[in-house]
Amino acid sequence: MKILLISVHPPFGGGSAFSSQELANGLQGFGYDVVFMAPHGTRPVELGAPALVWVPAPVPSELMVAADNIAALDRHLEAVYWARGPFDIVILGRESFLWQMPAIRRFHGRKPVVLICRGAYINRLAAPEPIDPAVQAKLTECYRACDVVICIAQHLVASIGRIVGHPRVVFLPNPIDLPAFDAKANYWPLPDDPVRLLMAAQIKKRKRPLDAVEIVRTLAERNVDIFLTVCGEGSDMPELIARIDRYGIGRRITVRHRVSRTEVFEELGRVETVLLCSDNEGRPRVLQEAIATGRGVVAYDNPGSREVVCDWGLDWPFGCMVPIGNTAAAADAIQNLAQRMRATAAPELVPHFPEPAGIISDYSDLLRDLVVGDGSSQIGPLIGEWQPRGIEACMPGAMKR
Repeated sequence: MKILLISVHPPFGGGSAFSSQELANGLQGFGYDVVFMAPHGTRPVELGAPALVWVPAPVPSELMVAADNIAALDRHLEAVYWARGPFDIVILGRESFLWQMPAIRRFHGRKPVVLICRGAYINRLAAPEPIDPAVQAKLTECYRACDVVICIAQHLVASIGRIVGHPRVVFLPNPIDLPAFDAKANYWPLPDDPVRLLMAAQIKKRKRPLDAVEIVRTLAERNVDIFLTVCGEGSDMPELIARIDRYGIGRRITVRHRVSRTEVFEELGRVETVLLCSDNEGRPRVLQEAIATGRGVVAYDNPGSREVVCDWGLDWPFGCMVPIGNTAAAADAIQNLAQRMRATAAPELVPHFPEPAGIISDYSDLLRDLVVGDGSSQIGPLIGEWQPRGIEACMPGAMKR
C-alpha cells in the first residue's frame, strides 16, 4: 500500500510533528510505502530520509489560512502526488491541512482520505467564542469530505460528533515511543532542593505561556526557591522575554527556545514537575512523557490534559489539575506538590502504557480495511463503535471489539 502523509515534521510543528514522524516510521516498519510531505516555509531544512519530502510552503497553524498559502501548498501537494504516487490513501496529519481537501479530491478522486484530529481546530469550533459562520461551514465540509476521522483523544470523538456530525470517527492515540522508566536513574527532590519546573510547549496564545511567568513570579514573592526551564518557540516569545525582564526574575527562568526531543528528555531528568498552562489540548504528549518518567504534573484543567492525567495516567498521584487561567491556584498546586514529593519516596513504578507497535497495528488494520475493504478493522457506522486493541488494557471501561 502506498500512503501519502501530509503533516508537519520536526523541527517545526510542536508535538504533532513528533507524533506524525512516529506514525510514519511505524507504518514503514509494517511494510507500507510511506511518503511524508512536510512544509517548511522559508526556513532552511536538512533533506532527511528519502521518504521525507520538504516543500517551501507556509506551515499552517492558525484557524484561518490565507487563500494564497492554501494555493501554494496545493501546488506542491499535487506535484508530489504525481511525482511519487499515485497513492492508495492520503493521511492528513493534523487539522490545519483540512484546507487541502478540495485539491486532494481533484487528483486523488474518491480513494480514501484519513484525517488525524489532534484538537487544534475542533476545540476552537467547540469553544463558546464565536467563529465566522462561513469558516465553520467550510471546515465542516472539509471534515465530512474525509472518509474517516481518527481522534487521538476520546473527548475529541464527542466533539467531532457534536460539531461536525461525521459518521465514521474512531479513537486511536498517538503511538508515542515513551522513554523507559528507571526509578534509580530518575531525579527525585531532597527536602532542601529548590523547586524545578519544566514547560515544554509552543510559545503561543493557546498555550498561555505568559501564565507560567506569572506563576513563577507569585512563587518567588512567597519566597519559594523556584526555577523554571522553558523549551519552545512561537509568536508570544518577545512578550514572554519582556515580562521576565519587567518582573526581574531572569535568574529564575531559563529560556532554551526550540530544542530537540532528546534535550527535552534531558530536561525532564533534571526537574520534578512539568507545567502546562494550555487553554485546550488534544492529548498532550509532554504530560504523557512526564508521567512515563515519574515527574509531577501541574496542568490547567482542559479535557485533553485531564484525559492524560486522570485516565491515561490512571489518576497519577503526582498530578494536579487547576482551573484555566488561575495562576494563584497553579502556584498553590506547585507548592503543595513540592512539599508532598519531598515527604514521599520516589515511585518504584509508573502505570503500564500501551506499546507503540500495538497502536500502529491498529492503524494498519484500519487503513488496510479502507483500501482493501475486508472488514478487518470493524469500523462501524456509528461514532465510537470501533475500539482499537492496543489500548484496551489502559481503558477498563471502554467498549471492546
